[in-house]
Amino acid sequence: MTEDDSTNIEQSSHTAIGDFLGAGKVVSALIGPITQGVGKLLTPGQRRRDNNALQKIFHSWDDAFNAKGYRVKGAELSIAERADLRLTVENVMHQANREDVAIAAIEHAEIDTAPVDPAIPPPDFAWISRFWSIAEKVTDEDIQRFFGMVLSRRATRRSNVSARSLEFLSLLSREEAKALERIASLTIAMSDQGAPNWGVLNRFSLPVSGSKFGSEHPLNARVAMYVQPLEQRLFGSLGVFIEDGWAHGFYYWKSGPGKFSFQIGTRSFSVLASSKDLNDEGSFSLGSGVGLSPLGRELVSLIKTPADQGYIEIVIEAMNASGISWEETT
Repeated sequence: MTEDDSTNIEQSSHTAIGDFLGAGKVVSALIGPITQGVGKLLTPGQRRRDNNALQKIFHSWDDAFNAKGYRVKGAELSIAERADLRLTVENVMHQANREDVAIAAIEHAEIDTAPVDPAIPPPDFAWISRFWSIAEKVTDEDIQRFFGMVLSRRATRRSNVSARSLEFLSLLSREEAKALERIASLTIAMSDQGAPNWGVLNRFSLPVSGSKFGSEHPLNARVAMYVQPLEQRLFGSLGVFIEDGWAHGFYYWKSGPGKFSFQIGTRSFSVLASSKDLNDEGSFSLGSGVGLSPLGRELVSLIKTPADQGYIEIVIEAMNASGISWEETT
């Protein structure tokens, strides 16, 4: 490649990426973050998948030796040469990882139907730089897709992602990421007097013929077994769950009769509670379980996974058993 060719590519990088993403689409919000992280080497998705020549050049140390002009057999490399070779290999791998994450972000943005939140500002330079410094080290395809989702939702202003959440995500293994996605699919989200109350319910306290669900009720046994394993010890120690030694309550405090709403995953419900549906303190309570911390709420909001269908069915069965009036609002 000549110097003129390199200059032309660099000058047209924004245009090329813009053509790739498609003008007028929400995904155009990804142009800036992707250009900052991937730069002029970004190629259209199909070409990127079909042509991995750059990666294959350094697939083995022998190939890397040849590419750098070093003698393979009997080579006695200096410390400087070894450092140069290692840096070259790392740069190629990091660039390839960045491109894979960029493609995953584009693919997610094209199918994400969540509304844009105008209150969320675009990501700043420092956030984008930190994101790519983490994403370039991700080699697992599932985790790359996970980070693509993170970039997509943050860049398109569908979800805010703090620096603390980025650091947390950088430590996740593949299994832990899947466990976090499952927690998101089980999360009940409600707001009582403006205060968010999110978590995983594992015990009902809805009224049944003038009494409450007891621990011996079959539905309580079912829901407690269904939500396991929550990896509560792991995520509790990492600050995702509220760890205060008490069961977390999902209720509207001293609310009196009325209409109350809550969400499970991406599905919304409302219940119409009468006086007989309230507890002795005049509060409407769904039950108790494990509460999410502010960090946990941010992560679940970011993932925004569909609700677990089996969990939904148990919650609906419990509401029907209680005789309470309810409806799904989405």
